[in-house]
Amino acid sequence: MDVAHRLGHHKPGSITSRGIIFQFTSQFFRDAVWRAAKDAEFLKNNHLRITEDLSPANRGRRLKLWPIVEKAHKENKKAFFVCGRAFVDGVKISPPT
Repeated sequence: MDVAHRLGHHKPGSITSRGIIFQFTSQFFRDAVWRAAKDAEFLKNNHLRITEDLSPANRGRRLKLWPIVEKAHKENKKAFFVCGRAFVDGVKISPPT
């Protein structure tokens, strides 16, 4: 890991914790953390999760593509996101217009 910092301001009396941003020294280590976190019991038991910090544009694209990806999952197809792009069975999907 290269840099880490908390997000937002501490709110007195808040029961939720602030997010933390990590910047890794290389994609190799980032990918290793992703793989390890996927089935980590510690994260599940402590209600923690690891997510990407996406730009507003990529978040918007994912929201538009989510129904297609969700449908593919229900049909037992391999569907996933890479940044703001979605893939189903290895084919890139465009957002509905």
